[in-house]
Amino acid sequence: MLFHFGRERTDRLVFPLLILTVVLWAALGGIAPILAQLEAYVFRKAFAQESLAPLKFFNVVQTVREAGSIPFETFANRISGSLWVFFPALLGTVLMIIRYPVMMLSLPMLGLGFLAYFGSAGLRFTVYAVPVMALGVIFLSLLAARFLPNIYTRLAFFAGAAALVLWPNIQHVTRYMTPTVFTSAEVAVLDQLKKIADREDYVLTWWDYGYPIRYYSDVKTLVDGGKHNGDVNFPVSFALTTENIHAAVNMARLNVEMTEKAFSLGEIPGGNHTAMAMLEHGFKDANAFLKALEDPAFPLPGKSREVYFYLPFRMAQIYPTVQLFSNLNLMDGSQHSPAFFRMFQNFQETPDQVLLPGGIALQKQTGLVKMGNQGYPLHSVTHIWYDTNGQVQRQNQVIRPEGNLRMVFLRDFHAIFLLDEKAWRSTYVQLFLMENYDPELFEPVILTPAAKVYRLKR
Repeated sequence: MLFHFGRERTDRLVFPLLILTVVLWAALGGIAPILAQLEAYVFRKAFAQESLAPLKFFNVVQTVREAGSIPFETFANRISGSLWVFFPALLGTVLMIIRYPVMMLSLPMLGLGFLAYFGSAGLRFTVYAVPVMALGVIFLSLLAARFLPNIYTRLAFFAGAAALVLWPNIQHVTRYMTPTVFTSAEVAVLDQLKKIADREDYVLTWWDYGYPIRYYSDVKTLVDGGKHNGDVNFPVSFALTTENIHAAVNMARLNVEMTEKAFSLGEIPGGNHTAMAMLEHGFKDANAFLKALEDPAFPLPGKSREVYFYLPFRMAQIYPTVQLFSNLNLMDGSQHSPAFFRMFQNFQETPDQVLLPGGIALQKQTGLVKMGNQGYPLHSVTHIWYDTNGQVQRQNQVIRPEGNLRMVFLRDFHAIFLLDEKAWRSTYVQLFLMENYDPELFEPVILTPAAKVYRLKR
């Protein structure tokens, strides 16, 4: 346009064309994806699946640690390394934009970064502001260096400023030690599964483990690090945490076959498989549909491939989060009372009681679990360990038959689980902790202390 119309006419046309572009972008739906992301990340509303049925699901962002609200100091540290660097960097950014108006193009990035604190969007957004603020602190340093008498003092000043700015960031990096995604014992399980399963088979497990399972075992998964909205998480969460094993089996098979059906129709499988299955079976009420899944004779689509349940010990650490995604009324989004599930690996035992973190104590004489000023009767204590042949051994002692709480001691991990009846009957607890399964529904494939794999028979 510059070569055709010349600079003068181009300058007159740029602004009207920019306005026209923005209007067309908004009219053609450009704003909708942005509003959807803001609704999910900033406002954190419950996700509603409207494509087939108005079902409401739990928003995954509410459970992602990096998307939670953070204090201002953490916000400043993640952008600039420390508070005393953040404010000079902010001043430098403002001065840079005033001096070079073209840098206004960086404002959207800066705004996204500041959503981390002012929009409560969490740590994951701070990264957008880092390069802009880095340029700002560099600009301020260069600006200050201009007041020094010669090139040598200016270079020394700038080098010192750079060292002071970089030092807290270097400290953060050296302290930021993260463990591997899987332990060697878990990888050994997945390597073994690769020799057993076909690459078209599915492994049902939580989304945290989706990508590494596909990498090590070369199988399909229903959810993973890129596909884990509330609607796709619901059936997986339901299968892992429901109290009714038949409902877990039926949901797993339905979800897998509905996913493959979407593939066969040339669709990108979304998360509406619960609605698809519900409507195909003649249900309009999701609660009635989920209740019907408890029937052992529930009509299922034909089995096209194998389905495996992958249940690692590490899932116990996030069980309450896993449960959130299915512990709700899909018709209105309201939450049901959650199961009580706690795991402790730091505890003390005395002759009179077992002391758990959080002020929880098991009184051995009375059989009461004290939580604050309240005492709850403990139904039983179960010890679980593996013998030298790798076989699970269990020893159960009933303490107070009327109790609703159960304690499980997993010796190999020095871990205590405190559960209510709802959690005790869940798929995960029965298959992983207790290795208690219905041979007509499940076939154990790999059983190790670190992880267990079962093949679905239906």
